[in-house]
Amino acid sequence: MGTLDDIDMQILQLLVEDSQQTYGEIGEQVDLSPPAVSNRISRLRERGVIRRFTVDVDRSMLTEANATLLEIQVRPDDIDSVVDALRELHKVEYLIQTCDARVTALVHLSGTELREYVSDALEGHTLLSYEVQNVAEVDWNPQLGTTGFEVTCAECKKSIHGEEVTIETDERTYYLCCSSCESLFRDRYERLSQASDGS
Repeated sequence: MGTLDDIDMQILQLLVEDSQQTYGEIGEQVDLSPPAVSNRISRLRERGVIRRFTVDVDRSMLTEANATLLEIQVRPDDIDSVVDALRELHKVEYLIQTCDARVTALVHLSGTELREYVSDALEGHTLLSYEVQNVAEVDWNPQLGTTGFEVTCAECKKSIHGEEVTIETDERTYYLCCSSCESLFRDRYERLSQASDGS
Protein backbone atom coordinates (compact mmCIF):
# COMPACT_ATOMS: atom_id res chain seq x y z
CA MET A 1 0.00 0.00 0.00
CA GLY A 2 1.95 2.99 -1.29
CA THR A 3 -0.51 5.83 -0.69
CA LEU A 4 -1.34 6.87 2.83
CA ASP A 5 -5.05 6.72 3.59
CA ASP A 6 -7.23 9.11 5.58
CA ILE A 7 -6.63 7.22 8.82
CA ASP A 8 -2.84 7.45 8.35
CA MET A 9 -3.22 11.19 7.81
CA GLN A 10 -5.41 11.56 10.91
CA ILE A 11 -2.86 9.64 12.99
CA LEU A 12 -0.05 11.85 11.68
CA GLN A 13 -2.01 15.01 12.50
CA LEU A 14 -2.71 13.75 16.03
CA LEU A 15 0.98 12.96 16.54
CA VAL A 16 2.00 16.39 15.24
CA GLU A 17 -0.37 17.98 17.75
CA ASP A 18 0.86 15.79 20.64
CA SER A 19 3.30 12.93 20.14
CA GLN A 20 2.77 11.80 23.75
CA GLN A 21 -0.73 10.49 23.09
CA THR A 22 -1.17 6.81 23.83
CA TYR A 23 -2.25 4.37 21.15
CA GLY A 24 -5.55 4.08 23.01
CA GLU A 25 -6.14 7.85 22.92
CA ILE A 26 -5.31 7.97 19.22
CA GLY A 27 -7.45 4.89 18.57
CA GLU A 28 -10.50 6.53 20.16
CA GLN A 29 -10.17 9.47 17.78
CA VAL A 30 -9.67 7.39 14.61
CA ASP A 31 -11.92 4.48 15.60
CA LEU A 32 -9.16 1.84 15.74
CA SER A 33 -7.91 -0.48 18.47
CA PRO A 34 -4.59 0.36 20.16
CA PRO A 35 -2.81 -2.57 18.40
CA ALA A 36 -4.10 -1.35 15.02
CA VAL A 37 -2.80 2.16 15.77
CA SER A 38 0.54 0.67 16.84
CA ASN A 39 0.77 -1.27 13.56
CA ARG A 40 0.04 1.82 11.50
CA ILE A 41 2.59 3.93 13.37
CA SER A 42 5.19 1.17 13.00
CA ARG A 43 4.50 1.05 9.26
CA LEU A 44 4.81 4.85 8.98
CA ARG A 45 8.17 4.67 10.79
CA GLU A 46 9.42 1.81 8.63
CA ARG A 47 8.55 3.77 5.49
CA GLY A 48 10.35 6.84 6.76
CA VAL A 49 7.20 9.00 6.91
CA ILE A 50 7.78 9.36 10.66
CA ARG A 51 11.50 9.93 11.19
CA ARG A 52 11.46 10.51 14.93
CA PHE A 53 9.40 11.74 17.85
CA THR A 54 10.55 14.96 19.46
CA VAL A 55 9.47 17.75 21.79
CA ASP A 56 9.10 21.49 21.34
CA VAL A 57 11.41 22.95 23.99
CA ASP A 58 11.53 26.64 24.90
CA ARG A 59 15.33 26.89 24.72
CA SER A 60 15.30 30.39 26.16
CA MET A 61 14.31 28.86 29.50
CA LEU A 62 17.35 26.56 29.46
CA THR A 63 20.15 28.91 28.43
CA GLU A 64 21.19 32.52 28.77
CA ALA A 65 22.28 32.71 25.13
CA ASN A 66 19.85 34.38 22.77
CA ALA A 67 18.50 32.71 19.69
CA THR A 68 20.48 33.75 16.63
CA LEU A 69 19.69 33.24 12.97
CA LEU A 70 22.74 32.44 10.87
CA GLU A 71 22.34 32.75 7.09
CA ILE A 72 25.18 31.41 4.95
CA GLN A 73 25.69 31.47 1.17
CA VAL A 74 28.11 28.81 -0.10
CA ARG A 75 29.23 27.37 -3.41
CA PRO A 76 26.67 24.83 -4.68
CA ASP A 77 29.24 22.02 -4.63
CA ASP A 78 30.01 22.78 -0.96
CA ILE A 79 26.44 22.87 0.36
CA ASP A 80 26.21 19.26 1.57
CA SER A 81 29.44 19.37 3.55
CA VAL A 82 28.48 22.71 5.14
CA VAL A 83 25.08 21.35 6.16
CA ASP A 84 26.74 18.21 7.56
CA ALA A 85 29.22 20.31 9.55
CA LEU A 86 26.47 22.49 11.00
CA ARG A 87 24.30 19.46 11.75
CA GLU A 88 27.04 18.17 14.06
CA LEU A 89 26.88 21.27 16.27
CA HIS A 90 24.70 20.54 19.28
CA LYS A 91 23.69 24.20 19.64
CA VAL A 92 21.98 24.24 16.21
CA GLU A 93 18.23 23.91 16.70
CA TYR A 94 17.27 23.66 13.05
CA LEU A 95 18.73 23.92 9.56
CA ILE A 96 17.11 24.98 6.33
CA GLN A 97 18.84 24.36 3.00
CA THR A 98 17.53 26.21 -0.05
CA CYS A 99 17.94 25.41 -3.74
CA ASP A 100 20.26 28.39 -4.29
CA ALA A 101 22.99 27.06 -1.94
CA ARG A 102 21.92 29.04 1.11
CA VAL A 103 21.79 27.58 4.60
CA THR A 104 19.85 29.10 7.46
CA ALA A 105 20.47 27.85 10.99
CA LEU A 106 18.82 28.77 14.27
CA VAL A 107 21.46 28.57 17.00
CA HIS A 108 21.56 29.37 20.71
CA LEU A 109 24.94 31.02 21.22
CA SER A 110 26.26 34.43 22.20
CA GLY A 111 28.10 36.54 19.59
CA THR A 112 31.66 35.59 20.56
CA GLU A 113 30.74 31.97 21.15
CA LEU A 114 28.94 31.89 17.79
CA ARG A 115 31.98 33.19 15.87
CA GLU A 116 34.27 30.60 17.47
CA TYR A 117 31.80 27.75 17.06
CA VAL A 118 31.02 28.49 13.42
CA SER A 119 34.61 29.19 12.39
CA ASP A 120 35.70 25.85 13.90
CA ALA A 121 32.81 23.94 12.32
CA LEU A 122 33.20 25.53 8.89
CA GLU A 123 36.99 25.61 8.73
CA GLY A 124 38.09 24.76 5.20
CA HIS A 125 34.74 25.70 3.63
CA THR A 126 34.37 28.70 1.37
CA LEU A 127 31.58 30.98 2.55
CA LEU A 128 30.46 33.42 -0.14
CA SER A 129 28.59 35.46 2.45
CA TYR A 130 26.99 35.16 5.85
CA GLU A 131 24.69 37.21 8.00
CA VAL A 132 23.90 36.97 11.71
CA GLN A 133 20.63 38.26 13.16
CA ASN A 134 19.32 38.24 16.71
CA VAL A 135 15.94 36.54 16.96
CA ALA A 136 13.17 38.24 18.92
CA GLU A 137 10.86 35.22 19.10
CA VAL A 138 10.50 31.72 17.67
CA ASP A 139 7.12 30.12 17.10
CA TRP A 140 7.25 26.49 16.00
CA ASN A 141 3.99 25.19 14.57
CA PRO A 142 4.49 22.12 12.34
CA GLN A 143 1.74 21.42 9.83
CA LEU A 144 0.97 18.50 7.56
CA GLY A 145 -0.73 20.70 5.00
CA THR A 146 -3.78 19.75 3.00
CA THR A 147 -2.13 17.45 0.50
CA GLY A 148 -1.76 13.75 1.09
CA PHE A 149 1.44 11.78 1.27
CA GLU A 150 2.42 9.14 -1.21
CA VAL A 151 5.25 6.70 -1.05
CA THR A 152 7.26 7.01 -4.26
CA CYS A 153 9.42 4.48 -6.03
CA ALA A 154 13.13 4.96 -5.29
CA GLU A 155 13.93 4.16 -8.93
CA CYS A 156 11.28 5.71 -11.21
CA LYS A 157 9.94 8.26 -8.66
CA LYS A 158 6.31 7.41 -9.49
CA SER A 159 3.70 6.89 -6.79
CA ILE A 160 3.45 3.33 -5.54
CA HIS A 161 -0.04 1.83 -5.80
CA GLY A 162 -0.63 -1.62 -4.37
CA GLU A 163 2.09 -3.70 -2.74
CA GLU A 164 5.59 -2.29 -2.91
CA VAL A 165 8.90 -4.13 -3.21
CA THR A 166 11.33 -3.31 -0.39
CA ILE A 167 15.11 -3.38 -0.37
CA GLU A 168 16.98 -3.13 2.94
CA THR A 169 20.49 -1.67 2.98
CA ASP A 170 22.79 -0.78 5.87
CA GLU A 171 21.62 2.84 5.68
CA ARG A 172 17.87 2.58 5.08
CA THR A 173 14.89 0.88 3.48
CA TYR A 174 13.99 1.64 -0.14
CA TYR A 175 10.53 1.16 -1.65
CA LEU A 176 10.01 0.26 -5.30
CA CYS A 177 6.86 -0.06 -7.37
CA CYS A 178 7.66 -3.26 -9.30
CA SER A 179 10.22 -5.98 -9.97
CA SER A 180 11.60 -4.09 -13.01
CA CYS A 181 12.43 -1.06 -10.88
CA GLU A 182 13.82 -3.39 -8.21
CA SER A 183 16.22 -4.90 -10.76
CA LEU A 184 17.32 -1.48 -12.06
CA PHE A 185 17.78 -0.18 -8.51
CA ARG A 186 19.82 -3.20 -7.39
CA ASP A 187 22.09 -2.89 -10.46
CA ARG A 188 22.66 0.83 -9.88
CA TYR A 189 23.16 0.39 -6.13
CA GLU A 190 25.72 -2.36 -6.72
CA ARG A 191 27.63 -0.25 -9.28
CA LEU A 192 27.73 2.73 -6.92
CA SER A 193 28.80 0.55 -3.99
CA GLN A 194 31.62 -0.97 -6.03
CA ALA A 195 32.74 2.46 -7.25
CA SER A 196 32.85 3.84 -3.71
CA ASP A 197 34.82 0.78 -2.54
CA GLY A 198 37.29 1.27 -5.40
CA SER A 199 36.50 -2.18 -6.82
